Amino acid sequence: KLGSIEDIPFESSTFDIVHTRHVLEHLKNFDMALSEMIRVAKKIVLISFFIGPIDEEKSIISLDNKNSDYEIYHNSYSKSELKNYLYHNKKVKKYKFIKLSGKSTYLLKIYIKNKRFI
Repeated sequence: KLGSIEDIPFESSTFDIVHTRHVLEHLKNFDMALSEMIRVAKKIVLISFFIGPIDEEKSIISLDNKNSDYEIYHNSYSKSELKNYLYHNKKVKKYKFIKLSGKSTYLLKIYIKNKRFI
């Protein structure tokens, strides 16, 4: 199926695991994509970052192709913004930031609450 990460064309709680790799840092905002990944997940959401979350309060968002037809972003979202978003999502049980080495710098592992608690 073809669809957008900000409007995933599947029912809620469809997949045991939802994974993205090097996607969020190329979006202007993370909230719609993250909301959709959490919505369609039953157990876990895994997000691999090329440009990992930063410790600062506010995200650093840059547009890399000012004079082109498509917007390409290279963003560093702040951990505090991500944590705040996850804290307020009723479907999130807990989450963990894991520092990686290699092409992916961080993994954000989000555990989803069992359906009966939602």
